[in-house]
Amino acid sequence: MWRYTTYKPCKQPHLACSKIRQFSSSAPGAVTGRLEKNGTQPTRPFWKLNDTEKIQARLDEMRHVKWGFIFYRCTYSDESSWQHFMNIVRHRARLDIHETGGGTKAITSSLEISSREDESKFEGATIDQIREHFENWVCDSSKSILGEQGRDANICPTARYIYPIHVDAEAMYSVVESAPQPPARDKDGVGYVNLINSYWRPQESSSQCDEGFHEQDGNDDVGYMRVCLQGLHPRVYSLLSSADAYHVFYRPPPKVFIR
Repeated sequence: MWRYTTYKPCKQPHLACSKIRQFSSSAPGAVTGRLEKNGTQPTRPFWKLNDTEKIQARLDEMRHVKWGFIFYRCTYSDESSWQHFMNIVRHRARLDIHETGGGTKAITSSLEISSREDESKFEGATIDQIREHFENWVCDSSKSILGEQGRDANICPTARYIYPIHVDAEAMYSVVESAPQPPARDKDGVGYVNLINSYWRPQESSSQCDEGFHEQDGNDDVGYMRVCLQGLHPRVYSLLSSADAYHVFYRPPPKVFIR
C-alpha cells in the first residue's frame, strides 16, 4: 500500500533546477535575521515581526524584489467569473495587508499576483498535473526567474516558487458565488483555493510503520490543502517563510485552513 508523505530535506534546495532539488514539505529555513528601522530602533527577532515585516525581511535576506503566489487557472467555462475571481484575490490581498498595520509602500509595490492561463494545457488539470508543470517551469525558467528578482538574487527559492495555487471550478465558485464579498470578512473560510506543495512526493510505506496509528491519523499529507482566500496574502505567505510551517497548519481536504 502507499502512504502519502514527504521526504525530509537533506540540503537547501536551489532554483537552479527543481528536478534535482531535494524535496521538502516546507519552505527553506526560517529567516534568522533581525529588522532595524532607520538604525535607531532596537532590533527584533524574526518571530516578533508582523506578517508584512517577515515578508520584507525574507525579501531582503534573499535579495528578491517580488513576492506573491502564482495562480493556475484550471477552469475556462466563464471568463467573467474568472476576472471577478482575480479581482477579489487582489482586493483581499490589499485589505489583508492593511489589516496587518498597512505594511510599507515597498511591500505593497513588490506584491505580484500572477496567473498562468492556457486552456489547451490547464483546462481540468489535476493537482498532480499542475505540480509537474510548475516544477518544469521553475527548472526551465530558472535564469529568467532570477533575472526578475534582481541581479544579486539568492538562488534559494521563496514560497513564490514552491507553492503554486490551483484554481478549479469548485474553488472559483466558492470565492465568487458562495463566500462573503470584500470588504466583508470570510470568517468561516467559505472561499478557498488549493495550495500545492511542489516538493511533495508519495512514499511507499515501510512494513515497520505502525499502520494502526497511521489509519487513525486524520492529517495525512496528500500534497495540497485548501486555504481560505482571506489571509492568503500576506498571512499564509509569511507563514510559509518559516521552516516546517506547512506541516504545522496543514489541514487535509476538504478541511479549509483559516488564518
